[in-house]
Amino acid sequence: MTLIYSKHILFLAILFVVFTFILLINNKRKIETIRRRWNLRPTGKYRISIVLYFLFWSLIFVSLLDFRGSEVSIKANKPISKTLILIDVSTSMFAEDVKPNRLKKAVMLARHFVKNHGIGDIGVLIFSDTTKKLVPFTDDRDLLDSRLGALEDLKYEDAGSNLPMAISESLSYLASESDKNGAVGNIMVISDAETHEDFNIVGSSERVKMAFVAVGTSKGANIPIRDRNNVFRGYKEYEGKAVITKINENFLKTLSNKFSMYKYWVIYSYSLPTDEILNFMSTDSSQDEDGLIKQRPVLGHLFIASSIFLYFLYTLLRSGKSFYLASILSLILLGSENLKANEIQTDLSKLGSGNSTADEKGNLIASLLKEKKNKEAGILAGEIGSKKIQLETKLNIATAQLANNKTADAIEKFEDALNSNIDEKYKNEIRENLLISLNKQLDQKGKSQKQDQKKSEEKNQSEDQGQGKGSQGNQEQQQKDKKNQNDQKDKNKEEDKDKSDKSKDQEKEDSSKKQQPLTNKDQTNKSKKSKSQLAGLLEQLKSDDKQLQKQFIDTSAKERGTKGKDW
Repeated sequence: MTLIYSKHILFLAILFVVFTFILLINNKRKIETIRRRWNLRPTGKYRISIVLYFLFWSLIFVSLLDFRGSEVSIKANKPISKTLILIDVSTSMFAEDVKPNRLKKAVMLARHFVKNHGIGDIGVLIFSDTTKKLVPFTDDRDLLDSRLGALEDLKYEDAGSNLPMAISESLSYLASESDKNGAVGNIMVISDAETHEDFNIVGSSERVKMAFVAVGTSKGANIPIRDRNNVFRGYKEYEGKAVITKINENFLKTLSNKFSMYKYWVIYSYSLPTDEILNFMSTDSSQDEDGLIKQRPVLGHLFIASSIFLYFLYTLLRSGKSFYLASILSLILLGSENLKANEIQTDLSKLGSGNSTADEKGNLIASLLKEKKNKEAGILAGEIGSKKIQLETKLNIATAQLANNKTADAIEKFEDALNSNIDEKYKNEIRENLLISLNKQLDQKGKSQKQDQKKSEEKNQSEDQGQGKGSQGNQEQQQKDKKNQNDQKDKNKEEDKDKSDKSKDQEKEDSSKKQQPLTNKDQTNKSKKSKSQLAGLLEQLKSDDKQLQKQFIDTSAKERGTKGKDW
């Protein structure tokens, strides 16, 4: 058994002695006070509880030293295959049906995948009209995270999505990096999976695992156009009509004919199936090799568990009957809260796998509203289409929109619910909610009008005050200018004298410094400064690399032979 933080033993020992001294003094004062006022002596039960409390803190202090067992070699499978991440950066990835938008959600998933990947090399390709290698195969997680972070600030460009060419190039890249004949490894494609009529792949894909992650909704959304300053300029149009981009799940299913090892996921605003993707990529043991991994098992949890048990005994002896009652009540409350949390968690996991229906999403919206998570409920309500949904789901959507100040959309949903065939009791409740939303809309309009009036009045007052002070200010300003000119002449003369004196003193100091050699202290201080600056220098290099990559990330085709799809 060894200690990781053995150099802190002296500090912890001093701290423990001081803590023990304070504990004993307080306990002694407490016993004397009780004996003097009530003529009572400490019982054996009390003395045992004090000893247990002392042992509890002793184990806590010992656990801070991080005890480790002797080094052990463990057999494990090391992946010899490589993983390639293929990210779609076409125009349709700027759609905002998934928050914050499809591209940023794709980058979020890629960065989370890299951090949780474990052992193995990862490469990154981006594509739209053409394909570009962003990061070659490497195990440097910091470099991968920095390069992926540069994609979050990617600006809008008119670019299509040439997915077949991108997959073909990724297969050839894997084949060039593999020792065996043909491509061997994993490919994770993150795209919005729009329809691709001619999908012909060049290259061998028999020993490649394909994980396709579709970002978007089947309902679809418009593509917002923003300039370099991120100012909204409207929505993208094609042949005079607004473009609506949406995923095609039938296309995702047909890809299983192209790859022998294939699986796809559809993710939304709150989906992050990283663990499922990693499990899918790690199921094939033929791509692994046997190896030994050395580790030192952590033993600190044994001290922590023992200290918790001792504190439980201490509380049991000190509190008595009141402790039993409090324990029973806390267990009941924790059980009820866990049931609610488990229900929401199961609904969220089902939503992440893409198997939840519109009505199940409506039930999840109701649960989120009960937990006062109005923002999350509003985002989820925007992802549900308006076809074939039950009345209760419509009301849940309307309530979420009303909670997020989207009164116009909420009124539309409530009116739609009133037109359906339901009982008169439900209609009265819907009418009450409709009145609430109408009143809220009127209040918002009234507040906005008042704010506009205040702004106009403040502007008029400032203009009137400026005109009244203008004539007096001109005369005073002329007198101040004359004084400032005279003062400035005197200051210039004094500054010239000071500069000449300082230059002479500086020359003397430089000559004396050149004659004095560096001492050992100066050399050690210089080495310490250089080491402390290394960490900051690495961070600066990462940020510079990120800014540099932004200038070269461009996969769009600037010149098109024919007018075709550019999203």
